Amino acid sequence: MNILIKKRSVEIEFVHEGDTLSYEIDLDNYSKNEHVTNILIFDTLASESYIRDSNESSYEPLILSRLIKLISIMDKVRLCINGKIKDTKYHEITIPNELLNHCLFKEGIKYSSYSVEYFEQQQFTEDDCKNLIELEKIVINKNPNTQKQELIRTNEVLDWTMNYLKNLYKVVNKQNVEFINQCMKKIVVESEIFEVVKEEFSSSLSCSDKNEINTEHWKKMWEYVKEYITRSPDSNDTCPVCKQDLKETASNRFEKILNFINHENKKTMNQLEHSIRKIVTITKEEIKTEKELELIVGSIRISDHLKKMLQELLIELSISATILINTNYLEKKEIILSVKDEKVEKILGQIKDVYSENMKALELLTNLNYEEYFNNIENEILELKKRKFETEHKEMLIANAKINKYRQKLEAAKVSTSTNTTTTLVKKIAKQILGVNYTDEFNNELSKLTDNKLQVILKEESIRKGKIPFKLVVANEFGEEFPPDKVFSEGERRILSIAAFLADSGLNGNNNTIILDDPISSLDDHYEALVCKRIIEISQDRQVIVFTHRLSLVFGLHSRALEQGILFKDCSIRANSKNKGIISESILSKRKVKPTLNKLMNTDLPKLKKEAPFSEEYDFQLDAITKTFRTMVEKSIEDVLTEGVISRFNPVIHSNNVRNLALITEKDCQIIESMMSKYSFYAHSHSEEKPISEIDLEDLEKDLTSYNEWFLSFNKRKKDKN
Repeated sequence: MNILIKKRSVEIEFVHEGDTLSYEIDLDNYSKNEHVTNILIFDTLASESYIRDSNESSYEPLILSRLIKLISIMDKVRLCINGKIKDTKYHEITIPNELLNHCLFKEGIKYSSYSVEYFEQQQFTEDDCKNLIELEKIVINKNPNTQKQELIRTNEVLDWTMNYLKNLYKVVNKQNVEFINQCMKKIVVESEIFEVVKEEFSSSLSCSDKNEINTEHWKKMWEYVKEYITRSPDSNDTCPVCKQDLKETASNRFEKILNFINHENKKTMNQLEHSIRKIVTITKEEIKTEKELELIVGSIRISDHLKKMLQELLIELSISATILINTNYLEKKEIILSVKDEKVEKILGQIKDVYSENMKALELLTNLNYEEYFNNIENEILELKKRKFETEHKEMLIANAKINKYRQKLEAAKVSTSTNTTTTLVKKIAKQILGVNYTDEFNNELSKLTDNKLQVILKEESIRKGKIPFKLVVANEFGEEFPPDKVFSEGERRILSIAAFLADSGLNGNNNTIILDDPISSLDDHYEALVCKRIIEISQDRQVIVFTHRLSLVFGLHSRALEQGILFKDCSIRANSKNKGIISESILSKRKVKPTLNKLMNTDLPKLKKEAPFSEEYDFQLDAITKTFRTMVEKSIEDVLTEGVISRFNPVIHSNNVRNLALITEKDCQIIESMMSKYSFYAHSHSEEKPISEIDLEDLEKDLTSYNEWFLSFNKRKKDKN
């Protein structure tokens, strides 16, 4: 089954500041047009709502309007923020069960207290991995004695290593190497002097003299010679021993010869070598090989990085010490070693730290109960596993941390959109301004519309968002309250709802257009007159549009508008078998019967005959002629038969033409009655299930001719009598 839904729309013209604005309004979605939404409408639904329900005043003072607008904006912003928070999803990360009890993971994947920087810095190294394995072994065995023995053994190795390192470095430190190099230089110099003197001196001696060189009297002789030479010798002097000429350098030469004879050079060299041996205290056998050092360092429970640095340093020091031990002091070369003090001190400090930590662990194992000890171990294991997990999921955790930071900003912004303070202020202002004003306005309107005959109470209810809901109630002498629909008649309830509506629109202050749909339904003549009067009063300041089936209301409004000099404009809205909402001539039209009949017969009917039968234009013109004819038949009662003695809904009677009523015959009444019955049928709308029969053009033409003849005949009778 296909259902065709037609768009419901209407074209509306607004005159705004002299400009005519035309809009096509979608009746199913008109809330977007401010011109339409500003119109105040009273209809049956609104009337019943004022009686049954609590209603809010639409009046808003400027300060309330701004505050309520602010609340509305804050609500929208909060909704927007909530939407963004909802749309911001965390990356799903599966957390191992063993980590769920960790304080970090109690928050799941959010990590609200951890920053991006925290996760960027997390690393799980190879040392951490080995440490984790060792700690897990301890927990599995849960034997503190095994752990104590391991710590003792490790510290023994560390102690030996530190002593070995210190002993090596005591030999090969920078200061010692520099001293050894200086000693070696002096040894080389003394050795060279010795050899030169030996060569020179030995070449001039006989075999017997050579045998005497080391005797005491030989040494004494050369001491006397040296003493003689050093007593300011003249340049022409000769040596008393060798008869050589003495020069200024003789003293130095004899000093060297004497040293040679006394073995002073060798003594100096021996002293220097002894000084070197005092420094190089370590023996070749004490120095460990590279393989031995690798095994020793590998057995120590320290980080791989520290192991590597320690092993490299020990090998370097061992090689340097070996070089010093194997050095020939008579070689003319300098010993160059690259071991730096800072490097040794750094590594030695780190080893001492490990040694101290192990000692603390030993003390802990000795003094603390085992349960506490293993709890600490398990916590350390958990912390290492946490670090491992963070390292493995670093990218996603950083992404979640960024998301969480963004969500925290959104949450902070959301808090700032709380309307509690503003709403409290709005309620306070609304209570002070709206409560009194609306009640006074309602009582004033009710007084005007009922002449104080109806008494009701306008009861305030709880304020919500700057609006005060009011409810109409009736109270008896015992203070009991009843809803109006349980006490008043339908007409009285209508009056109460009109008073509430006008009070609301009166406080609005915008002079917006008011539309009243059948406002006097079920009202008696007294209340109808009061409503007419009030409508005209409020129309002095704003446009009022009234829809009604009651012609008495139309005439009442028209007459009062004329009295007050207020512009009054009316029209009829009718329907035919094919269309609804057709605008037709006003029922207050001043058209005369005779010229109108002539126009229908001589102009409108011939024009209709030229149109194609049953075309849209044909149907429209035919419908217009039918309605106009029916109106003229109705008007004939007032203008022709009674000659203005009475008019519908006009209380004034014109008695000066009463005598002409005697001319009315039974035939006159029959023709008017028949025409009214026939064409009233065409004038009223009918259901689509039972449409009216089509109007026959010939029949219409005969009726127009017949009625025109009667009209002329009646007027002739009236003229003949007068």
